[in-house]
Amino acid sequence: AIRIGKPASWDLAIAARDESGGFIRAVTDDEILRAQADIIRLAGIFVEPACAAPIAGLRNAIADGSIDGSQRIVAVMTGFGLKDPDTASRLIGEIRQSDATVAGVRRALGW
Repeated sequence: AIRIGKPASWDLAIAARDESGGFIRAVTDDEILRAQADIIRLAGIFVEPACAAPIAGLRNAIADGSIDGSQRIVAVMTGFGLKDPDTASRLIGEIRQSDATVAGVRRALGW
């Protein structure tokens, strides 16, 4: 769990890090929320903040040279955005409603 200071699976995480030659790093809440917003906007995947934490960490690792940004990197995202509806509603902002027609969507978007 992302909100727990010392999660029950901490020892397993350390073992996985050591066996893979990887590393673990901390990221801020703001970095996580920026990553979440970008995943939603760029990939169209509505993830919960915990799923965005690895992307925030990857960004930092690429920025500081810990990871080569030209490598292929896979991130598994299994937590749906509605697991944390309060954060999702802050991200989304105003919700627009429209008729379920192309013309209705155009009107709602001001097109």
